[in-house]
Amino acid sequence: LSVCLSVRFSDRVVVVCTLGAKLCSHKGIINGGMTATLLDNAIGFIAFENIPTAATTNMNIQLRAPVIAGMTVAVVAQVASRSDCGKKLTLEGAVWGSNGKKMAACTMDFVDVGEKWSQMIRA
Repeated sequence: LSVCLSVRFSDRVVVVCTLGAKLCSHKGIINGGMTATLLDNAIGFIAFENIPTAATTNMNIQLRAPVIAGMTVAVVAQVASRSDCGKKLTLEGAVWGSNGKKMAACTMDFVDVGEKWSQMIRA
């Protein structure tokens, strides 16, 4: 895995990287778990920028096309919606191939568990 570019804002992140053959599960095809990890990490950056004590409550990944070893991909993640009180976020992301094709898509829900964690630590 080589990261060529990573740009992060509070509501959007873009990571461009090339995925090597050592990440394959089938000959020449990147393991779907690696694709999921790229999405999880990119989306997680945004979650923690917005809620420092965020925890994932739901993750839905759709693997749409195989990512081929050696392919350069762009992982784009952004805030889809926020709750009124700012304690819940829904984020979305996608992996785009260098061919312009959407290889995977993901939505994730997060909640602020800061108060719950504080109570657990004190107990």
